[in-house]
Amino acid sequence: MNGDGQGGLALAIMLAAICIALIPMILFGAAGWFIARKRKRSPWVFATVGVLLGASVGALAVGFTFFESTMERRGTLEIQAPELDGEWVVLLEDSSASTTLSWSGSWRERATLTVPSSGVLRVRSMTKVTDVTINGQPVTGAMSQPMPRGLTGEVLRAYSARDSSLPPSDEPLDLVSTERLVEWVREREARSR
Repeated sequence: MNGDGQGGLALAIMLAAICIALIPMILFGAAGWFIARKRKRSPWVFATVGVLLGASVGALAVGFTFFESTMERRGTLEIQAPELDGEWVVLLEDSSASTTLSWSGSWRERATLTVPSSGVLRVRSMTKVTDVTINGQPVTGAMSQPMPRGLTGEVLRAYSARDSSLPPSDEPLDLVSTERLVEWVREREARSR
């Protein structure tokens, strides 16, 4: 077998998941058995109920241990950019910004943000954001980095919802060169004032 060399780790994780699921079943089943014996009832009924309760607790424990990201609250940011004159939306996370996200919903929270045609906007905080759409379309490219020198704020986030059938933008966003990125953002920010 020419695998990735992580077979031992996978086996250890699988055994841990089995133990996390089985231990509550055994403990609850044994507790049901002993309670039934003390009360002079049928131990099989109490043991079966205990095993079922233990299986539920074990399944929850495995879920919270290994699949915690599926159980976290998710925040979808719906970016409205009807007059966007490029393919990128750049959000500058800046604690001094006046724009804030207003969340609605309970488990699947949503916030809507209208971005000017320049595609650049400063936002106070984006900590809840897990999913992003632009004009109702899922993003096709995303980048997040600490704010580069030359720009104020904490985090720079760039999102693209470029349709692959369209020609590339006349003013592409250079995500590799920090100097060009800062220049691009400054120019666009000045244009939106």
